[in-house]
Amino acid sequence: MQQLTEAADLVVRGQVTSAGFRVDEVLRARTDSGVRPGASITLASLDAGVADMAHMSTLDVGQHVVLYLSQDAGTATPTYRTLSGDFGIFDVTGSGDDAVAATRSPAMAVTGLRTEDATASGNGLRTTLGELRAVAQRP
Repeated sequence: MQQLTEAADLVVRGQVTSAGFRVDEVLRARTDSGVRPGASITLASLDAGVADMAHMSTLDVGQHVVLYLSQDAGTATPTYRTLSGDFGIFDVTGSGDDAVAATRSPAMAVTGLRTEDATASGNGLRTTLGELRAVAQRP
C-alpha cells in the first residue's frame, strides 16, 4: 500500500459519475494538482496493452471508491487513470474513518498497508478509510 501511495500522483475518495469522477476528499497529491473536494476529474481507461486488461473491472456510475491515480501528461484537460488497473481501486462502504475500504480484486491487490505480506497474496486487502488516510499522509 505504501508503494502504491508513493507512486500515485493523486489519491482521492469520491463517487463515479456520468461525467467522470466527483472528488469528495483528496487524500494525497504529489504536486499542487489543483484538485479540490467538489471537483470533477476526467478518468481515462487503461492503455490497451496493459497485461491482464481483460480481467480488469470497470468503474460504474454511483460507485464510492478511493482511487490511486497517475496523471496523463500533455492533455489539455487534466486526465487521470488508475495505477495498475484494479490495484489502484478500493471500494468504500460506510462513512467516516471506520468506513470499510476493500480492494476491487482479490487477485490484483496490494498485500499490506505499510509492508508487503506475502501470505495475503490472492486474498485482497480489507481495511478502513482511516487507515488509508493515515498511509496517504505519511511523508
